[in-house]
Amino acid sequence: MKKKILLLFALAMSIASAYGQEQNVTGTVTDAGAPLPGVTVIVKGTTQGTITDLDGNYSLSTSSDAVLQFSFIGYSAQEIAVGNQSTINVSMEQDAEQLEEVTVMGYTKQDQSSNVTSVEKVTDIVTPNVANSLQGKAAGVSMTAPSGQPGAKPTIRIRGVGSISSSQEPLYVIDGMIIDNTDIIGANQQSERDPMSLLNPEDIEDVKILTDAAATALYGARASNGVIVVTTKSGAEGKTQFSLNISGGEAVLYQGNYEPMRAKDFIEFQKYGDVDINGDAFTTDTDWINEAFRKGTVQNYQLTASGGNEKTKHYVSLGYYNQDGILKGSDFERYSARVNMDNKVNDRLSYSIKTDISYITQNDASDGALFSSPLMTTYMYPAIISPYAKSGDLKRSVDGNTYLNPFLTADESGYDNYYYSIGANFLSDINYNYRRTKSFNAGLQGNVKYEIGKGFAIKSNNSVRIQNTRYDNYTAPISYDGFNGPDAANGSVSNTSAFSSLITSTNLLTYSNSFGDHTVDAIGGVELQKYDASNQYGYGAGVPLTVDNLGSASSGFSNDGYQTQYRFFSFLSQVQYNYLGKYYVSGSYRRDGSSRFGKENQYGNFWSAGGSWIMSNEDFLSTSDLITNAKIRGSIGTTGNAGIGNYAAMGLYGYTFYNTSSAAVIEQVENPDLTWEQKLKANIGFDITFIDKVSLSVDFYNEQTSDLLMQVPTAGMTGFANVYQNVGEMRNRGVEFTINSTNIDKNGFLWTTNLNMSFNQNEVTKLYNGQRIEYSRQVIEEGKPLNAFFLQEWAGANPENGKPSWYLNREPTQDELDKNQVFKQHDGRYATSYYSKAEKVDVGDPYPDFSGGFTNNLSYKGFDFSFMFTFSVGNDIFNSGRRYMDQDQSAINGGNYYSQMKIAKDDRWTKKGDIASRPLIDQAGDDGWGNVNSSRYMEDGSYLQLRNVTLGYTLPKDVIGNIGLSNLRVYTSLQNLFTVSNYSGYSPTTIDNTGVAFFDYPDGQTYTFGVNCSF
Repeated sequence: MKKKILLLFALAMSIASAYGQEQNVTGTVTDAGAPLPGVTVIVKGTTQGTITDLDGNYSLSTSSDAVLQFSFIGYSAQEIAVGNQSTINVSMEQDAEQLEEVTVMGYTKQDQSSNVTSVEKVTDIVTPNVANSLQGKAAGVSMTAPSGQPGAKPTIRIRGVGSISSSQEPLYVIDGMIIDNTDIIGANQQSERDPMSLLNPEDIEDVKILTDAAATALYGARASNGVIVVTTKSGAEGKTQFSLNISGGEAVLYQGNYEPMRAKDFIEFQKYGDVDINGDAFTTDTDWINEAFRKGTVQNYQLTASGGNEKTKHYVSLGYYNQDGILKGSDFERYSARVNMDNKVNDRLSYSIKTDISYITQNDASDGALFSSPLMTTYMYPAIISPYAKSGDLKRSVDGNTYLNPFLTADESGYDNYYYSIGANFLSDINYNYRRTKSFNAGLQGNVKYEIGKGFAIKSNNSVRIQNTRYDNYTAPISYDGFNGPDAANGSVSNTSAFSSLITSTNLLTYSNSFGDHTVDAIGGVELQKYDASNQYGYGAGVPLTVDNLGSASSGFSNDGYQTQYRFFSFLSQVQYNYLGKYYVSGSYRRDGSSRFGKENQYGNFWSAGGSWIMSNEDFLSTSDLITNAKIRGSIGTTGNAGIGNYAAMGLYGYTFYNTSSAAVIEQVENPDLTWEQKLKANIGFDITFIDKVSLSVDFYNEQTSDLLMQVPTAGMTGFANVYQNVGEMRNRGVEFTINSTNIDKNGFLWTTNLNMSFNQNEVTKLYNGQRIEYSRQVIEEGKPLNAFFLQEWAGANPENGKPSWYLNREPTQDELDKNQVFKQHDGRYATSYYSKAEKVDVGDPYPDFSGGFTNNLSYKGFDFSFMFTFSVGNDIFNSGRRYMDQDQSAINGGNYYSQMKIAKDDRWTKKGDIASRPLIDQAGDDGWGNVNSSRYMEDGSYLQLRNVTLGYTLPKDVIGNIGLSNLRVYTSLQNLFTVSNYSGYSPTTIDNTGVAFFDYPDGQTYTFGVNCSF
């Protein structure tokens, strides 16, 4: 595959060197005779183009058979064939509909008062999930991939974390229809399933992100966390055009700052402990990173056909995507197909039909909690042991009913008293064990529009989506986890099958009309959503080797399953008005009902109001050469959140076994008052463009979430500890900046830049009775960010004796002073080697002070080049894996605890008086070891990453026309080239928004070559 692409690339370059002379086309673009600056002029089917200057002039080098596309917001687009013309003057005509309402957003079009961000180049990142392409491309949008597993679900947050216990996910809308992103399998998996991975990114025409009240309130019910609107491609009028896109490449591990101990480091480390070791006995130096990771591959093929006539247009696509993950045992494969058709029956009636299907197979690498996991092994195993026998064969984890010591034998060990008993050789186990998901997904959508007359129209949009998924988990009896892992089952197999359907119907009455200088648009309608899902689970143990089905199990049988459903019923309305194309106001109201809430409060009311003033259309700015566009906008409104369990408000019974019979027991108490979580959004912003070269958008926002859906303590007489209630409040407020600039546009050379940056502050402002919720290493408390880290503060080694210590963070008692249980650390603060005596304090939070992206696009005579940086500053990470890799114990019986990270020698206490962060090896504190939860393992998660670099070349049409092609572009793309960070792990970019890292599947560096051609 790679060789073929390289040959195509070389062939294209050789053809390019021989192409003929291109002709230069110049002209002026006007509006009613007046020059029109800022008009985009593009050679159709390419990225080659320019924009008109202040006098409406343009100049472009192209071929005689090219077609020029002229476009500008508020004007009807035009296409003109070049032919033998050297001068092409164009008079643009205003499009009243575009002037009034710019962006199509599912139900209707959003007016000038909305904050809507368009995301470009959604296919530049090599990923099966388009959501991964959003990182760094829109202000206020945070995207992290918590796992490098192909097909894993990314974590997306828009303007911060908006809820505590309810959903924090944005709402996804595809072709105007709300989709459900529930993981219907729900198995113990490395990566949560994501319906967005079912969508072929190559089929996407447009992605828009809705943030403020004016843009999101019409989706009221579930738009609390923002909305991501995806529009798929449609056909265009003209003869059928075929396009073939082929790309392929490789991915390798990006190791970052992580450096494990090699054999000599490990032996040296043990000498500081109490282990008697003969270093000369070891000849093994295993590179466990090299054993666990591999060179991944990626292939992508896409064939499309698009065309039509005045009445009927079509778009058809077939796609295949295959990715082998960089971690052994992980991969993702997808087959996809789509047919979109639009038909205009007559001047009043039109309809469209959209269908898509996909079939996915995904294998997950075992996660970090399993002993046969390549991840856990990479972090935990020392280099002095080998997975191979002297014969070169892999050592098995288990042989029959006997543990093997797969790494060391008595002759190989350099220790006097040492044995290693974990016994998991993942290189052997992954040949038998698997965690596999297969999923079939289909969608059918039909839209009908009928123009009644006098500005009125009826729209009906209806869809059904189904998902049929099976998850299989097999552990062989000769694998560690199959013999003595979590199930101790002598081999086990489990099968989970699930099916879901989502039916949506949206029916609207719309009105649009102009009265002189006044324009009014309005909609009203109803929407129904019906979701049903079922799941069946079976488990059996005592499964023979390679006989991986439940029928072969001999013991441990268990089964489970569920059926679940929800319903939404909504009334929605919106009115938009503008005067003279200068003053815009809008208002919306939506009433949503959900089956998830109590029978007394199933309905919630959501509204918005917005307005904008386009100052650049006023007389005092209309002739300005400096400020060519200026707009002030603002909005306020409410949205809702229903992201809880389908039956959270109900009193529930569950069935169990009692004396071989089924018995019903109460599982949940009823709360008929449970209702919507609500968010009040306020936004004010401005957009300004200078000399048609530099545009600046700034938004200030405040979002207050109230009636938080949380479980709170309940009366003991109920027999239950907690019940869902509407309690608590939380706030996000911040500033967003976006700068777009045209740096150079001269003689066919175009260079543009985008910089976006967002600052967000999160604060929990109210909790039930003001009670603090403390769990593990984090806390939810009034006045603090959600999930703030709350830990004992690490004080390093006691300079006197090398014991681990923690700051007291309070005044010592006289008894503690008398018993020498506290001491003054080198900085004068009281510390103690009794972990239990140290007070917890705030040591950080997982959210950045600011984050964003920086993108540059350059083009010249068919060549295009782009690069993008993403960055995050101020977020903290608790690196939980370091509790095992970076601690103070040398190898002990059992082999579970010992340092594996290479540590600088001068950071370890060795003699009295040393000021060191790490204690003496094998030196415990007075009530435990130093690897407990504390700020010792807190790290700065700030980073700057070169996310993507792409270089491409589009061959001239007079060259490729001889071989029957209308477009041919070749390109190479490099992804995740480097990351600048102080994080000690592989990469801080794969840590989710909780800020806790534990043996994470890292991301890889991907190198891709591709060819796009049309004919």
